[in-house]
Amino acid sequence: MSLKICPSCGSEIPENSKFCLECGEKIEVFKNDEIPEDDNIESKVEDNGISEIIEDYTEKECNLDFRTKLCTLVSNKINLIMVSILIIICILSGTYVINSSINYSKGIKSIKNGNYEEAVNYLEKSKNSKAEENIELAMDLAELDEKYKEGMKFYKNKDYESAYESLSLLNTSYPKYNESQKIIEEIKPILAQEYLTKAKDSYSKNYYLEAYDFIQKSLTYDSNQNEAKELKELYNKKYTEILNEKAEEKRKAEKEAAELERQKYEPQKIVDSNGKQIWKIYISNGKFHFTGTYEGSGNFIAKLSDSNQDLVEVIVNEIGDYVADKTVSVPYDGWYYLEIYGTDGKWTYNWN
Repeated sequence: MSLKICPSCGSEIPENSKFCLECGEKIEVFKNDEIPEDDNIESKVEDNGISEIIEDYTEKECNLDFRTKLCTLVSNKINLIMVSILIIICILSGTYVINSSINYSKGIKSIKNGNYEEAVNYLEKSKNSKAEENIELAMDLAELDEKYKEGMKFYKNKDYESAYESLSLLNTSYPKYNESQKIIEEIKPILAQEYLTKAKDSYSKNYYLEAYDFIQKSLTYDSNQNEAKELKELYNKKYTEILNEKAEEKRKAEKEAAELERQKYEPQKIVDSNGKQIWKIYISNGKFHFTGTYEGSGNFIAKLSDSNQDLVEVIVNEIGDYVADKTVSVPYDGWYYLEIYGTDGKWTYNWN
């Protein structure tokens, strides 16, 4: 006897049963022409998609073979979609890798051709592990290339010194380094002769220091130039004499300046009569130290006033023999007045 599966509880029941013997669920029996054919399912899956097929058959009673076939078709459809996605990803990834490789190759080729800015543009689009390193190389070469072009422009305009300065900045990494060195070697004797001529002209005009500098430069460009070597001995002697003269002049000027500075602050005696002396003095460092002696029976006075002649401090005011030794603090650095008065006696004083 043929059996079928209860769609409700999964129990096996006779094929022609209208109810499940276990759970009592009503079983709808399809006639042969009502059971969906495999070909029909495949065409629906192909035409309508998975979700429509599942929804179409959700409410229907289907035999086990039919459901198995449907699940297989759904699974195959999902696998086909996944494979398609993977293929697209691989294509995109491959395209990205290929473009990166092409840009890197173009960048390297541009470096070899001397198109350094173009090389940087290509390499920046490449994700090759060596791209960053070659970008730095291309940028360095671009800078050197500018110096080379600048130097060659100066050279064509016969500005040999500027050409020498620009071309001397190149290094061995630059492809045209050897060519630049040939230009430099060609320029050196020309510059040496130019500075030798300038040195002679300056010396004839008694510009000895300038002449010595020029002869030094001449030998910098050509150290084996015999005439320049001989003139250097002559110029060096005169150069040394002038330096010594200038040094002596400087010493004299400094000495005179120091003397003027000292005289500028030299004490000035503005009163000297009737036993009274008044000095205008300059006090610095905020201190004034006074020393003095008096011998006699009279009065001995010493007092300090500021520049407005206002009293700062009475240093001494004694009668009879007296020895003074006192330090006074002053409110500012500047000019003050020191007044000394003595009667009927002999006195001496000093300050610093």
